Amino acid sequence: MTKTTLRNLLVISATLALASCASGGGGVKKNACGGTAALGHELGDPCGLCGAYACDGLDALTCEGADANACGGCAILTLAPGDACGLCGTVVCQGDEHAACEDPGANACGGCAALAGVPGTTCGDCGLFQCDGRDAVTCAHPDFNGCGGCERLDHEPGEACGCSGTGQWECQSANVVTCSDTNVNPCGGCNELVGLPGDPCGVCGGLACDGLNAYTCDDPGLNACGSCAALAHTPGDACACGEGAWACDGTTGVRCDLTSPDGRTNARDLGTFQDTQDQIFSTYNSLFPGEDTEDWFRSYCTDEYMAYMDTRAWLQSPPGHDYDLCVYYLAHTGSGEVECVTGTPHTHEGLPGCCSRNAGTVDEHVELEPNALGSVDDDGTFYYRVIYVSGAGTCTTFRLQYAF
Repeated sequence: MTKTTLRNLLVISATLALASCASGGGGVKKNACGGTAALGHELGDPCGLCGAYACDGLDALTCEGADANACGGCAILTLAPGDACGLCGTVVCQGDEHAACEDPGANACGGCAALAGVPGTTCGDCGLFQCDGRDAVTCAHPDFNGCGGCERLDHEPGEACGCSGTGQWECQSANVVTCSDTNVNPCGGCNELVGLPGDPCGVCGGLACDGLNAYTCDDPGLNACGSCAALAHTPGDACACGEGAWACDGTTGVRCDLTSPDGRTNARDLGTFQDTQDQIFSTYNSLFPGEDTEDWFRSYCTDEYMAYMDTRAWLQSPPGHDYDLCVYYLAHTGSGEVECVTGTPHTHEGLPGCCSRNAGTVDEHVELEPNALGSVDDDGTFYYRVIYVSGAGTCTTFRLQYAF
């Protein structure tokens, strides 16, 4: 409800009260509330931030509806700023007259807290972040081994070894130790062994020391794709911030297959709007380099009688990332054109549109005026294209805002 509408209702209410209370007669001049006292203000005059004067009995006025809403405006809000909403969101003010849910979605561990690191990325000297519950990460194996490498050593440097009683384990490389007493077998014992550690065995395995005087075959078997190669990811695990899954790419590699490949034909539907709705709406999603580099959305807007069709969109990228934003127009007649008020002209799959390609981490803004050729109505579908440009990669969501 607008400030003007609220005041009009208060005036009508005051007028009805006057009609019911004023008795007339007697030749006494009545005030607007039906009494005889001077009121000091006109009935219906504005007061406070959002109110209007109304009768308080026959001889007094009171300011009704004076307080602003929680966003500082006069409209009645359907959502309360600060309330929890969505999966991990909070209701926030969008201007003085509107409040909406801003929901960044779950973090990479499934919770809502900000994580100290991204699971699977490096930490410490040799470690990797891994989830510690839903709202925290821990650094697994963060330190160098005794030889300066990141792999677990079979023996600690300096420990006694060999058969002569004078040998000790020494670093051969960052991840390998050897016994300084050469009168020992490859595992550091005194018994003779057949073969060397790492010699092939089983299907995909290699010989490994089992204590000082024996071997065992360390054989992981074929990988999930049918070869002995180490896979970068496990087929079936989620990728692209949950929008896809890893799948075999031959027998030695994997690729990220999106659940729904990004493109104009399967753009996410944001709904139908009118160009008289002077509101800003929001939606959220995430991108990840090498796995999911574009997101598409669409909305339909009708051109109401005597209204002005002006389509606007804003994009807020995650910190430290550069995304671009394009908006394209498909007129209801099938043929249309646009004027780029903000942004540069661009055509995609035959559709006219405008793009914002600010360098670095600057937010993007597009504004266009559509024209459906051969029609007085500019009804049509608007396609919003969010494009990854640069950044290390994060599942933190971007925010796309749009208005008509």
